[in-house]
Order: sequence, then structure tokens, then C-alpha cells
Amino acid sequence: MARKKQKTLVLFPDVFYCAERLSNDQFGVLMRSVFAYRFEGVIYDGEDIAIDIAFRSVKDQIDRYIEVCEINRGNVVNSNTEKGKTERNEIPRNRTKKEKEEGNTPPIPYHSPIPYHSPIPYHNPVDNKADKPPTSARFCPPSVDDVKSYCIEKGYNIDPQRFVDYYESIGWMVGKNKMKSWQAAVRTWASKEQEKVQPVEKKKPSIADAFPPIRDL
Repeated sequence: MARKKQKTLVLFPDVFYCAERLSNDQFGVLMRSVFAYRFEGVIYDGEDIAIDIAFRSVKDQIDRYIEVCEINRGNVVNSNTEKGKTERNEIPRNRTKKEKEEGNTPPIPYHSPIPYHSPIPYHNPVDNKADKPPTSARFCPPSVDDVKSYCIEKGYNIDPQRFVDYYESIGWMVGKNKMKSWQAAVRTWASKEQEKVQPVEKKKPSIADAFPPIRDL
């Protein structure tokens, strides 16, 4: 007596990527819904949108897997029929070197299994380089010529040697932090130097200042 074929449920690692943001309770509901669909044909009809989206992805994966299994099973059955056996027996097993080179011998009929492609994109949790923010460029202290060229380009009137000597003496620090951009420091330095050289505007005398105050008699 032939053994009755039993249904199986195959889950791929992509399922965990699909449900990685679900809570433990939501994941439990999802798994119960997946089992109910596979073995009883019941589709999830709850109101939780996150579970519904995850269920639909897993459902598509199960349907595709069942379809591939059915096609492969049909290929195996066809290859075991009398016609398939006759075709295999008519093909000579020992071919000469000349026949192999000319390709006159027909190939052995073989129905290759259809590969299964998961509808869920694969996500490798280990490969998270794309999630990391880009690292900033390492600070390189400028030379006097670098500062001089930058000041000429921007039109700043500062002493490049004094600028470099000052920041070298404090370890190229800005307050308590390491300097990230010496160009920004040059702009700040030039702004302060410009404030120092600006003349102080004298107050113009008014007409009242030209006459002495009148005292009350």
C-alpha cells in the first residue's frame, strides 16, 4: 500500500528578514497564519497591517515553491513512463571520439528541475556596510604656503605664518575639539582681524553741544 503523501512547509531565511521588525506577539500570529494557510488553506484576515504585509510575502513564497515542486514531480513521472524509458534505451551509451566531435549523437533527454527563486529579496544581516555612515576625511594640517594660497584666492589679509604658528602651538585644536577644517579656521581668523582694523566711528557734534547749558536763575 502506497504511503499517503504528506504536506510539508518549507521556510527560507528570507522569512526572518521579512518579519524582523515584528514583535514577538506579531511573529507568533504570523507563524500561526502561515501554518493555517499551508495546511488548511486559510488566509490571514486580521487588521494588523504589518502582519498582513509579512503574510502576503510568505504566502507568495509558499505558492511559488509548491508550483515548482509540482512541475518537478511531473518531470519525474514523465521520465519513468514507457516512452521515456524507450527514448533512453535507444541512445547509445558508448560514443566514438568522432561522434562526440561531430555531435551526431542526439543528447540524452533529461528534464532538469526548475530552480526555485524566492520572491523575497535576500538580506544578509552580516553585510551592513551600506547602513554605516560615510567616514569623514582625516584632518591634515596645512603648510604656510597652503594658507597663503588660500588667502590670496579668497582675498584675506592675514599673516599665514602667524596663523600656522598659533595653531601648531595648541595642537590644531578649536576649543576642546580637534580641528576639522583649517579653511574654516582661516575664515574665522580673517573675520576677527577685519573687526580689529575697522575704524571707530566718531560721534558728530550736535548743535546743542556748541552752546553751554543755561543755568536756572
